[in-house]
Amino acid sequence: MRVLITGGTGQLGHALSKTRPESISIVSPDRQEMDLSEPHRLPDLLRACAPDAIINAAAYTAVDQAEREPEIASAINAQAPGRLAEYCASAAIPLIHVSTDFVFDGNQNTPYGVDAAPAPLCVYGATKFAGEQAVQENYPGSYVVRSSWIYSEHGSNFVKNILRLAQERNSLSVVNDQTGTPTYARNLAKVLWQLLKIQPEERLLHAADGGATTWYGFALAICEQAEQTGLLPATPEIKPISAHEYGAPAARPAYSVLDSRLAYRLTGLQQIDWRDSLRDMLARLSRA
Repeated sequence: MRVLITGGTGQLGHALSKTRPESISIVSPDRQEMDLSEPHRLPDLLRACAPDAIINAAAYTAVDQAEREPEIASAINAQAPGRLAEYCASAAIPLIHVSTDFVFDGNQNTPYGVDAAPAPLCVYGATKFAGEQAVQENYPGSYVVRSSWIYSEHGSNFVKNILRLAQERNSLSVVNDQTGTPTYARNLAKVLWQLLKIQPEERLLHAADGGATTWYGFALAICEQAEQTGLLPATPEIKPISAHEYGAPAARPAYSVLDSRLAYRLTGLQQIDWRDSLRDMLARLSRA
């Protein structure tokens, strides 16, 4: 099977490449070859590529910058997925579209199930939800998989940013009133490959690692584990602050833990606790 991965140079795209089953060949164009900010060009590009399936791992993920660039965020996160769905429907091939926990408003205090009503708080979340809708409307047979707080040893992400700041500063201030689940990209990639293999009837799924923490708790664990693996000489002082004190332009959900039990039951994969996944990622990073 020949699978097109959009966003192949990103951290999830990289993880999909690293975990690719032997029976799969990958086509992974870069942004110059397939620019999702120009959705009108996608039909011709897709026909030329002629994949057997598509995994849409591309997204405009600069949450705060999206508040200033809503048109570009909409093109990449909403309009492009709709075009991908149209093509897959016409070609009768599978589509897996990756979405986010930011489609929720964070007013719950228990994990969000797939039947929970989305109510995004920011442009990023709104455009990602619009992308889900476009995919489902244009191709009801497609899969939409929401995940959360994705990180890996590849690319730019919270873990690598904290490691860099911890080497530059003696003290860090990190938000402690937003709760979610850090998810290692390799674990999510394995779920996506298994979904493509089994193609269950359930079309909307959540797939995140196990457990929950705040950004502050995540930062503490990153530094403590990095010190143990030799990536950091010492853990700096880490101070908890509120989202209001941090003052980010875009609103984030205060609670966005996803109930991922269905995805793991269907795929037969083990849901790994975020702490264990972080330890795995840092070990890989230390060997790089």
